[in-house]
Amino acid sequence: MSGMGLVQLLVWGLLGAVGGHSLLCLGDRAFGVAGGKFKAARASLLALQPIYACFAAIWGASAEQWAVLVAVAVPYVLAFEWTAPVPDAQQRREPLLGAAWLAHALWDAYHLIEGSAWVPAWYSQACIGFDAWVGVFFLLRGAGSRRL
Repeated sequence: MSGMGLVQLLVWGLLGAVGGHSLLCLGDRAFGVAGGKFKAARASLLALQPIYACFAAIWGASAEQWAVLVAVAVPYVLAFEWTAPVPDAQQRREPLLGAAWLAHALWDAYHLIEGSAWVPAWYSQACIGFDAWVGVFFLLRGAGSRRL
């Protein structure tokens, strides 16, 4: 990666992290402080999948790329179900939600490294920052850091 490419990755990644932090703050406002971040992050994880389908449709992903897209979407739907809020179990499910977000950061890194023709580089770069911010947040909360 060239020096300019690294700067672009850092800028978009930082903007993505700001977006991830904003999602968590808005979750508290939309759903209430008790579990708001968790609910917003959980819903957003599922909402990401149609964005990639739109990219694939607009920029002409191959049949093989569509198959990969569908194969990757299934675990996120399952993660959405597995992290369903259960009374007194949210803290135990936060690490799973965090791991799902970090896995999504790897998915974005794959598109960036592959040079995907159907996912814009800026989107992958911003998503890496967003996903990593949200994922680490929930891993730390799941590990018992309630101050977050």
